[in-house]
Amino acid sequence: MGSKMVENLQEELLKRLDAYGESVMDSKDYDERIKRAKIAKKRKVVQDDEDNVIGNPNVKKKRRKKKRVTETGNLPNGIHEEEEGAQFKLSGKEKRKQELKDELGLNVMEKSEIENNNGVDSTNTTSKNSKVVVYERPKSKKREENKMDFIDNVGDSSTPLIDLKSARLDVQKFGIKGFSDEKKDAAMESLLVKLGAKPKKNKAYNYKEYQAMVQRQKVEEREKRELDRKLGYKVKRKVVAQKKDRNDVGRVDGQVGKYKHGVQFVTRKDLQPGGKPSKKKRKKKF
Repeated sequence: MGSKMVENLQEELLKRLDAYGESVMDSKDYDERIKRAKIAKKRKVVQDDEDNVIGNPNVKKKRRKKKRVTETGNLPNGIHEEEEGAQFKLSGKEKRKQELKDELGLNVMEKSEIENNNGVDSTNTTSKNSKVVVYERPKSKKREENKMDFIDNVGDSSTPLIDLKSARLDVQKFGIKGFSDEKKDAAMESLLVKLGAKPKKNKAYNYKEYQAMVQRQKVEEREKRELDRKLGYKVKRKVVAQKKDRNDVGRVDGQVGKYKHGVQFVTRKDLQPGGKPSKKKRKKKF
């Protein structure tokens, strides 16, 4: 059964391939068929358009309107709309709008405006149920009231203005909150002293205890310097101010100028009455 099915399928495929090859080879017949198909398609499109026009009344209305405009010319908008409204019945929302216009008398107003623009004299007629609506923006009212309130407040301003000193103090207090406990206490003390508080008195020590404390500090500093010197750090020397000799008389027991190779050199400073004798400079030994 399976072999018979396969043979039948192969035969059908070969037949179809032969038919397709003959149609391709016969090019004249192929071109003519394409042309016929295109013409048939165009006819079908035209027929569908005509069917749509017959089925859709809106398309008919639009075409009638175009013809009417071409025949009558460009008439005013209001008159044209009225004629169309008389010919075609409105439905739904448009009908409701037309009823509201009739109640408010808007159609009559539009007619009169159009006639005035075109130079036609017309009497201003309104319906019995017409109403005049005045619209005011609520925002503009609020703005005017706010302006008046602002002017009154500026005239009688009881609210105090921001002081720069108080603002600076608040900023400093806020910054102190971020310090550690020890730094916080010191910063608060300095701030209070700036504000006018009396500074804290230094702790009182016994004289002998104070001397011992100072000596202890000196020993600690000396040990620290020696340690730094051994480690290779640069240690600064203490600058000791030279004490002046009270018994020094100046030029009386001093030498004026300087001697070099048996020659005495004198400068203007040496000749001045209050001048001091020049001292010999020592050569640096390397």
